[in-house]
Amino acid sequence: MRVAGQSVEVRDSIYIYVRVEAMASLTRSRPFISLTTMSVILEKARAIPLPVLIAGLFALVVIRLYIYPFFIKHASLRDIPGPAIAKLSDLWLFRTQRRGQRSLAVDALHREHGTFVRIQPNHISIASDAAIKPIYGHSAGLLKSEFYDSFATAARNVFNVRDKAEHTRKRKMMSHGFSLRTVQEFEPYMHDILEKFVGQWDRLVDESRKFGQGKQKSKRC
Repeated sequence: MRVAGQSVEVRDSIYIYVRVEAMASLTRSRPFISLTTMSVILEKARAIPLPVLIAGLFALVVIRLYIYPFFIKHASLRDIPGPAIAKLSDLWLFRTQRRGQRSLAVDALHREHGTFVRIQPNHISIASDAAIKPIYGHSAGLLKSEFYDSFATAARNVFNVRDKAEHTRKRKMMSHGFSLRTVQEFEPYMHDILEKFVGQWDRLVDESRKFGQGKQKSKRC
C-alpha cells in the first residue's frame, strides 16, 4: 500500500507539472485547442498508469526541446550546413567550448562549408567582413543575442545593451567623443602615449637580454 501510495503521489505530481507546462505553452503561443478542452484532457490524464505518464512526459520534453525547434521554429535554418547534432541541441558547441577548441572548430567548419555555418539550433556563424555592417550596423534593425548578457553588470553600457532605444540613447551620449574632429584632436596625445609604451617594451627587452647574457657568463665560469 505504501508503494502504491507513493506511485499515486508521483503520478499526481507529474500530472500537475504536465498541466502547468501545457497551460504555459498555450499562453505563449497561439492555441490550436481551447484552454477548456485542454483542461478536460489533462483531467482524464490522471487515470493513466504511471509508466505511460512518464513516457508521455519524456516525449513532451523531447518534442518541445528538439522536434518543435528543428521542424517549425528554426525550419528556415535547416539548409545551412554544420554538425548534425548542432542543428538539434547546444551540446556540440558546449563540448567544443569546454575543450577550449571553439575558434579552431568553427574555423575548420567554415573552411569545409563556406561562409555560413550552423553551430547551434538558433546560432549561425558568418565568416565575412561584408556582413559586419548589415548585422551590427546601427540601422540594421537586428537585436543582439543573449550572448551579450554575459558582459552585463548592474548598469549596461553601449556594448552589452540589447534594447534598441536604450542603445540609441547611449550612442548619442558618446557620439561626440568619436567624431572625426575629436579623434584628430586626440591624435597627438595617443602618439605620445604609444611612444612611451613602445619605449617601455624596448627597455624590458634590453633588460632581459642583459639578464640572459649574465646567466650565460655565470655558467661558463
